[in-house]
Amino acid sequence: MKKLLPVLLLFLFMNFLVVAQEAPDFEATDTHGNVHKLYDDYLDQGITVVLDLFFVDCPPCNELAPAM
Repeated sequence: MKKLLPVLLLFLFMNFLVVAQEAPDFEATDTHGNVHKLYDDYLDQGITVVLDLFFVDCPPCNELAPAM
């Protein structure tokens, strides 16, 4: 029981940290010069958007970057 309680508390705490948050409205320009607006072009039309942010010095991130 002594080992189960810390694991259970850690699990419950981690669930509070992994809650999705509403993204602020922003726009980005792609390599072709087209402007994309998050809410106007995607979210308001019911399209799911996943933002994957990379850190420059992260080796696993740099391996995945070309595929993204």
